[in-house]
Amino acid sequence: MDISEDLKAQLELQPYLKHFKIQYDLLRKRYERLKEIDNPLDDNLDIGTYFDMVIVQLRAIFIESPSLKNNYTLQNVMRKIGKDDYADALDDILSREFIPDVSDMTIRTAIKLLADKFICHYDVSEGINSDNWGEAAYIESFLRNPYVTVNLQTIMAEITEIVDKGLQEYYEQELNK
Repeated sequence: MDISEDLKAQLELQPYLKHFKIQYDLLRKRYERLKEIDNPLDDNLDIGTYFDMVIVQLRAIFIESPSLKNNYTLQNVMRKIGKDDYADALDDILSREFIPDVSDMTIRTAIKLLADKFICHYDVSEGINSDNWGEAAYIESFLRNPYVTVNLQTIMAEITEIVDKGLQEYYEQELNK
């Protein structure tokens, strides 16, 4: 690849990196605020609002169809910058069992169900007594529970570690070109 091809490739990546950085920074700030105010026994509106925002951003940033190669999921951004191993590591986290030894639901499925069926979309035929509402309440209770092994805190810690390492490695490589 000559210099002009490399420059063109870098310029094509900039919208992905810029958009991702904005969304990723928002996710981290909102999650930090949620940690400051969260109390699993409290149903305060602010806690619920920040919790919903974090779940929706996790859904938007990390969970889309793998066939959509130009969306702004972090995995697609990592693949576009040549960090496939980091993208695969993120997919591995999301593919793990959400409630080990109890359900075969994955972390990806739990976050997607909570965001899609409970926070972002409402179906008139579904009410508070539907299975989705019960599942959503169950998922939220596990995500907010500091005493279970797979909760929002552990998911965010693992995801941010991978993202930060991947991006740091990418930018260091770019600086050394």
